[in-house]
Amino acid sequence: MLKLYINGALVAKSTRFDPSAYDLANRHPLLLGFGQHDHFNGKMLDLRIYRRALSDSELRTLVSSSR
Repeated sequence: MLKLYINGALVAKSTRFDPSAYDLANRHPLLLGFGQHDHFNGKMLDLRIYRRALSDSELRTLVSSSR
């Protein structure tokens, strides 16, 4: 299940799925805030990308330490 948190608050989550059914490998650069018909026009502060899912306690620790 994918979960999206903004400022420590859960704002969206997906249904459960089998991640092995999706091939996410590619040779293209990662583009953030760029959509098919629009793009993000603003600033992102303290954006982090991890190679694994963070636990709820790890997320709480990160949020509390960045305030």
